[in-house]
Amino acid sequence: MIDGDLDLGPSKSLRWGFFEGFKRREGHPVLRLTYSLAHTQEWQNTAMSYRDENGVCHDPHDIARQDNNRNAGTMAYPQTTFDQCKVHDAGLLGRRRKAVSQNTLLYQLQVLKDTGRYDAFKLDWHPSYSDPPDVPPVPNHLFWDSDIGKWIEGACYFLHDTQSPEVETAVHELVDMITFAQQPDGYLNIHYTVVEPGLRFTNLRDMHEL
Repeated sequence: MIDGDLDLGPSKSLRWGFFEGFKRREGHPVLRLTYSLAHTQEWQNTAMSYRDENGVCHDPHDIARQDNNRNAGTMAYPQTTFDQCKVHDAGLLGRRRKAVSQNTLLYQLQVLKDTGRYDAFKLDWHPSYSDPPDVPPVPNHLFWDSDIGKWIEGACYFLHDTQSPEVETAVHELVDMITFAQQPDGYLNIHYTVVEPGLRFTNLRDMHEL
């Protein structure tokens, strides 16, 4: 591990580290993986920087953005490259993957059905829509859209090489319901279609709409 200091402004300092996986670009090391934070107070709201071997101060976020812009046309996306990854069935990841495909996916599917998420894209009223939010002002059901989307994505990764009629049927049903729920102008959001249809794009900070 390579250690260094992050400059957090007057009277603030932070020790950080990153593992071997960094590269050199334009003569200085570039942070590639993660911070190992010893103190986290106010770090999210403070500009972080580090000094290279020449004493020049750099903002890791700026460097990461430059890298992303440079590689924007060549970046790999998991939806198109995941099938190039081979997992050995007898290994740790292979055993966990088998457990997920045989048990976890079906358990999650049942939870989606039991909680009302599965049928939410039918755009019918659900009693939980009236529940007071656990974390105001965000309704407890607000993430149902993305819960369904994440399950579909995970299920499709497995269906690529594993047969499961129950999972495949559920994916097709959910896709049909999502297609039904999309509005004529392309808008798709359960909460603002069923619960507060007149308040689209009025609280982008809290309401998970984008």
